[in-house]
Amino acid sequence: MGNGEVKTHCMHCKQRLYAKSLHETKHLSDHLLKSCVIRKLCGSGQQTLSFNTKKSGEKRLENHEFNLEKSRQDLVEMIVMNEYPLYMVDHLNFRQLVSGLNPDVVMISPYILRTDILKMFDDGKSIISHV
Repeated sequence: MGNGEVKTHCMHCKQRLYAKSLHETKHLSDHLLKSCVIRKLCGSGQQTLSFNTKKSGEKRLENHEFNLEKSRQDLVEMIVMNEYPLYMVDHLNFRQLVSGLNPDVVMISPYILRTDILKMFDDGKSIISHV
């Protein structure tokens, strides 16, 4: 800019970011990893490799892409099946574990978890009533 300030913008959420100095970029990576909501919703788009063990015992290296919807459903099922308290998602150690497994995961609140559980219950009830 004309006044000597260096600016850039996030390519995901378009938020304007200021450069503190010519060699300091930590705040830019912090924005991407911690506070860019759009990037968290979209995921990184990067696939990872994982070993998949077949019934024969053979291990195969395959592509693995993180699925936020599936993980959220798995969380709901884990809470219900094990009768964990809803506020477990607010526990610091649980959040650290999830973040360590995938930093792109945005942890839901107990209130949203409750809504997901009630939706799962209603979906199950409607399936049973049609049988």
